[in-house]
Amino acid sequence: MSRIMKKPDDRRRELLNIGFDLYMEKGMEGLNIKEVVDRANVATGLFYYYFKSKEEFVEEALNNFIVQNLEPAWEILESEQTALEKLDAVLAEYRTCMLSLPNLPDPDLLPGGKE
Repeated sequence: MSRIMKKPDDRRRELLNIGFDLYMEKGMEGLNIKEVVDRANVATGLFYYYFKSKEEFVEEALNNFIVQNLEPAWEILESEQTALEKLDAVLAEYRTCMLSLPNLPDPDLLPGGKE
């Protein structure tokens, strides 16, 4: 299979997204750099061009996820809605974000779930 050329920022983001998914599936111990590079169809050397270690990679993947998912909440908080409307909207956004995660233990425990 031939490799697909991507812009460096796009490739880096792709690796981070794959890493986050694998971390959520397997945890730190189960996450394997070889699996990350295989899923991205890149050489291991490219991974280490972007990241010094597995630990640095996981830290950045988790931070990347947090930042991506905080943006919608900030937009809600900066809106002209009432405080209660903002709270409802932020909790709905949080629930949507959490439901997108693999291996969520019990979605009913999230805001808006069964009581």
